[in-house]
Amino acid sequence: MDRTILTVDDDVSVTTYVNAALEPEGFQVMSASNGPQAVAVAQDYTPDLILLDVQMPGLGGYDVLEALRVVDDTGQIPVMFLTVEDRPDREACGLKAGVGDYISKSVLHPDRVDVLVYRIKNFFSIQENERLRGALSTMVAATHEINNVLKTKLNQSLIHKSETTRP
Repeated sequence: MDRTILTVDDDVSVTTYVNAALEPEGFQVMSASNGPQAVAVAQDYTPDLILLDVQMPGLGGYDVLEALRVVDDTGQIPVMFLTVEDRPDREACGLKAGVGDYISKSVLHPDRVDVLVYRIKNFFSIQENERLRGALSTMVAATHEINNVLKTKLNQSLIHKSETTRP
């Protein structure tokens, strides 16, 4: 799996733990320890996914999300919040703001970290399925266009043949 994930948290132990969980799964992982650094890394490298803490000094998760969304190169990068704010109202707020998932840091425990890995793998699987669905749709449309051209040519050929074989 050659997907790149940017983990962003002001607590280095969190990014170290997350990176250690993701790298063996084949993900390339980069880290940032604050909001401005996260925006800069995202602009320089365009990761496939950003795991972003909500509560950081200075530029917090929502501010980083907003900064990413206003720039063309980073506006479409998927973001998941990984946060201690695990109240349902905070989760709804994050999802409303446009994050792809809102994950409690309770997954950062040895017997739960697989939940984080599965959520990320599932996210990429869904993303790949959508990409393939779009490609298939394009191929089907192209096939219909080719069929229409062939039908027209065949009909013209049959008309021409019937006109030239009349006595």
